[in-house]
Amino acid sequence: MTNSESEKSHSLVNFFVFDTSRNFPEDEEYKSIIYYYPKETSKDTQMKEIGRTAAILKFSQTFGTSGNCHSLHTRKTRQYFNEPEPGFCMAMTVKLPNMSLHNDLEPHDKVFNSLLVHSYHMFRLFMGTMSSALKVSEQPEEELEQLKLRAAYFYSKHLQMMPLEDADLADAFLGIQFLPMDKLSFLKVRSLVSHVEQTFPCITSTTVLYQDQIIWTGLCQDDIQLIYNYLTTKLFPASLSLNTETRFLTGPADVHSLTSEMRIPHVFLNHSQTIPDECQLVVYRIAGVTVCLFIPASVELDHDFFASLDLIVGPRIVALSADVAEQALVRKTNSSLNTGTDSIRFLYFNQWNMAFKSTLHQSIPGHRRILQCQPSANNDVIKTCADLCEDFSSFGEGEILVKTKSDAWVIGKLSNQRHLYVVVTRKNAELVDICDEVRRLRNLLFKDILLLE
Repeated sequence: MTNSESEKSHSLVNFFVFDTSRNFPEDEEYKSIIYYYPKETSKDTQMKEIGRTAAILKFSQTFGTSGNCHSLHTRKTRQYFNEPEPGFCMAMTVKLPNMSLHNDLEPHDKVFNSLLVHSYHMFRLFMGTMSSALKVSEQPEEELEQLKLRAAYFYSKHLQMMPLEDADLADAFLGIQFLPMDKLSFLKVRSLVSHVEQTFPCITSTTVLYQDQIIWTGLCQDDIQLIYNYLTTKLFPASLSLNTETRFLTGPADVHSLTSEMRIPHVFLNHSQTIPDECQLVVYRIAGVTVCLFIPASVELDHDFFASLDLIVGPRIVALSADVAEQALVRKTNSSLNTGTDSIRFLYFNQWNMAFKSTLHQSIPGHRRILQCQPSANNDVIKTCADLCEDFSSFGEGEILVKTKSDAWVIGKLSNQRHLYVVVTRKNAELVDICDEVRRLRNLLFKDILLLE
C-alpha cells in the first residue's frame, strides 16, 4: 500500500495475543507472547506493548464492575482489547487515516471491537480453545509452543483478510441470509437432508445453501453463524478459481482420481459443552446448491465415501435445484418491487436467529458485500447506523431519527431484539414523509415480523 493510500484508510499497526495466567521470571517474560504481528518486531517492543496493555486493563478495573476497557483512543490510533478466555488477552492497534482529509472515516468502536472478537471465535472454530492447546502435553513448555504454532498458523492467514478498510455494521452483526421457501419446496429440502443422513450414518449434521443463502441447517445458532461467515467470505470466494466441474470444495479435488489430494478442514462445534465436538467439514456443491456435511473427526474418510456421496446425492440435488432457483428468483423479484427507488434503503438484523437483510449493501455470491448508497453518503450513513446501534445498547428499545451531514435521513428502530435501519436520501424530504416511508416499508417487507410501534 502506498503512502497516499494508507492516508485514506485504516491500517493494522499490531495484533497480539498473550498469556496472563503464568508468572514467568523477569528474564523470560517474552514467553508469555502467544502471537505477535508484525513478527519482525523486536522482543523489547513486543514486551513494552504487552506490558502497557496489561497495565491499561488492570487500571480500568478500578472504575466500577461494568467490565474491562474495550478500546483506547489516541490522536493517531485506536487500540482494541479482548479477554476471550480466562488467562488470555488479545489486542490490536489500528492506525487512523488522515482525519483532516477524511473525518468521516473515523473507525467505530462497536465495529472494530467486533472484528477482534470475531478473530478469536474463528480461531476457536478451527483450532479449538486456547486452553485446550495447553492440555495436549504434560510438559508446560511444549504446551505453550503448541499453542503458539496454532496461533501463528491461523492468524498469519486471518489477518490478511481482516476487512479494516471497509468494515461496517454488517461486520459487527455477522448476520445470516436465509432463503425462505414455500412448504412443498422446503419439504423437498428436508427430505434430501434426511436421505443423506440415513444413507451415510456417520454424518451428524447437515447444512444446505443456495448460492449464499441458507435453506436448512442442523447446527446451533452460534456455530452456523461462524460456519456461514467462513463459507461466504473465504471458501466460496476461493472456489471461484476452481474448475467448474469440481464438486467437492473440501475433500478430493477430483473425486474420480484415487491419487487426488484430500483437503478436509476440521471444526470445533458445540462450545457450550464441556468438550466441544471436533468434526470434519465436507462441502459439496452442484447446480448452485451447496451441502455442508459435518462428520466426527474419528471417522476415516476415503475416496470411496466421496465417490458414493457424489453418485447418490448429486442427482437428487440437481433435481431439487430448479425448485430452489425458482424460489430464490421469486423472493428477489418481490424484494426489488417492494423496496421502491434507490433513495430508500434498509438494513435489518434479528438477534434471535441472526437473520440479516440489507439493500444498503450489494451482495454478489462469492464476493464481499459492498455499500451502494449514493457515494457521497456511504461513510456518513453507515457510521450513523452504527452510532444508533450503540445508542440502543444503552437505553434499549425505541426509535431514533437522525439527519446526517450528507443530508440523508437515517431511522433506527429496535424492537423485540430486531434491528431496522432505514436510509432515505431523497432531497427535500420532510419529517412526515420520512415517517410515512418507513411505515410503508415495514408493512411491505416486515409485516410478519413483530416490530412494535
